[in-house]
Amino acid sequence: MLIFSGSCIKGEPYLYDSLISQAHKINKNIIIDIPAELYDQVLKYEPLLVKPNKDELKAYFKLEEDVSDYVPYCKQLIEQGAKNIVLSLGEKGSILVTKEHVYRISLDEIKTNKTVGAGDAFVAGFAYQYQKDQNILKAYKFGHATSYAFVAQEQIGIKDVETVLKNINVEEIL
Repeated sequence: MLIFSGSCIKGEPYLYDSLISQAHKINKNIIIDIPAELYDQVLKYEPLLVKPNKDELKAYFKLEEDVSDYVPYCKQLIEQGAKNIVLSLGEKGSILVTKEHVYRISLDEIKTNKTVGAGDAFVAGFAYQYQKDQNILKAYKFGHATSYAFVAQEQIGIKDVETVLKNINVEEIL
C-alpha cells in the first residue's frame, strides 16, 4: 500500500502524476489525501481511497456554498476512477461512498482544539486495518476510531483505538 498526502513541491505541479503512475504499475492499493486541484492528475490511476474534506470537494467542483448532499459529487469522483471516497465532514463525521453503497459515521462531540493531524490519523488507521483483511467498511471504522482517539487525547495506542471502535456506529444511507 502506498499513501500520497500533502501538497506538491513548488515548481513540480505534475509530481503526483509522475509518482502515482509509477506506483500504479506495481501496486493497486493507493491512498490519496492531496489537495483537490490535483485530483485530475491521479483519479485515472484508480486509487483505492481518495479522502477529501467538504471544502476540498467544494473547490474541486467549484461550488460556492455548502450543499445538503455531497454524495453525487463523490459518485462523480468514483466515475473518474476512485474506488472509494471518504468525505470528511469535520465534527459531523464522514461518509464513505463506494460504487454500490453509501455509509455514514456520526461522531460524539469532542471538546478539543486539536484537529491538525486528524486526517492523517484517519489515513493511518484506515491503511493499518485495510492491510489486515481488505475490508473497506472495517477500515473505514478503524480509521475513524484512530482519528477520534487522536483528537481526544495527547497520545494513543492500539487499546485506545479499540475502545473507541466499540462505540462507532456505521449507518448505511444509500
